[in-house]
Amino acid sequence: MDEVAEEKFDFSLLGQRKIYLRDRIDYNQVNKIAKMLLWLDNNQDTSEISLYIKSKGGNTEAGFDLCDIIAYTKSPITGIVFTEADSIAALVLQVCGKRIMMKHAIIIIHEIDITLGCGWTIFGEEAKKRIEIAEKEQAQYDGIIAVRSGLDIKQVRELWEEEKILSAEEALRLNLIDEII
Repeated sequence: MDEVAEEKFDFSLLGQRKIYLRDRIDYNQVNKIAKMLLWLDNNQDTSEISLYIKSKGGNTEAGFDLCDIIAYTKSPITGIVFTEADSIAALVLQVCGKRIMMKHAIIIIHEIDITLGCGWTIFGEEAKKRIEIAEKEQAQYDGIIAVRSGLDIKQVRELWEEEKILSAEEALRLNLIDEII
């Protein structure tokens, strides 16, 4: 409990089983949200947890970590998008048990970005490693969206190749969400 208190959680929201995923998804954000999810899930109460999502995306690996935590929890998790869920945030939504978007929210699905934080002398070697990792991450990303939505991989790839901005109505039609509120 001390660790949870140190995070300065908004206990009024946690008491309502509500968590907000805002801003960029990174390891710090995922660490905080994971602690909240695990705390709620360990509380002998397996009622629904609402995860409110407003994010332009962020670090792919951190996002996959959050997806794993969501899949691990016993409590059903409802993802609710307000404003936007882009990139890896759109994937986080897909692993939620129930996927909801507010009427004026958007989703953007795009290919995974590669960042090379290395010097010129090791660029080639580092680039090969990052490309390999990105190809695996992209395959996982596409697979999760395809399985959850019922789209085939080709259709998912067409979405990210276009970097199409999807309205709530379009996301519902593509089975990327279950409901619009």
